[in-house]
Parts: sequence; C-alpha cells; structure tokens
Amino acid sequence: PAWVPDRLVAACQLCKLPFILAQPQRNMGNISQQFMARSQSNNVRKHHCRHCGRCVCASCSPRRAPIAKFGSAAEERVCLQCEKLLVGPVATGDGADPRSSSSSSR
Repeated sequence: PAWVPDRLVAACQLCKLPFILAQPQRNMGNISQQFMARSQSNNVRKHHCRHCGRCVCASCSPRRAPIAKFGSAAEERVCLQCEKLLVGPVATGDGADPRSSSSSSR
C-alpha cells in the first residue's frame, strides 16, 4: 500500500495520540541523554501498518500477521483494524487472546 508520509502525520491515525518530534533540542545534553529523557517520558513512535499504510502508534499496532495479498507468509506489523480483517476474531474458552502482544517492533 501507499504509506502515509511521516511528515503529514502528527498523531496516531487510529487513537489520535500525538507523536513527539524526534528532533534534538538545545541545552538538553548529548544525544544519548536526550534519548534517555524521551524514552522515560510519554513519547510515541510512528509505525506504519504494512497492510493499509496508516501511520499508527505501537499500542495500535501491537501484533503481526501474514499479509496474503503480498504473496508472503511472513508476519508483518499490522494495525488493530487490519488485524481484524486479516486474522478475524480469536475466541478461546477463557476470553484470553492466544496471540502474543509482545512481538518485536520494526
């Protein structure tokens, strides 16, 4: 899909949580100190759904799924809306989702 360009998106296209600009700020020390300060705050990174191209936060794209239209069985990052389309609802007797939400990000 055509990805939504990063420069056009200021917030997650699903939950509307604002993204933080990843530009160095003056008087905050070196780059590693800035990174540590950001990682301890409420910063939100941009991710692209590999199925629809939306720019979303990690909370709105916590899982991966194979995308058949690309002819690959590899699991790719997908947003919550596309996950429902690709995988469908998963029902277990205990109400738990058997898919892991701790998959690594790209």
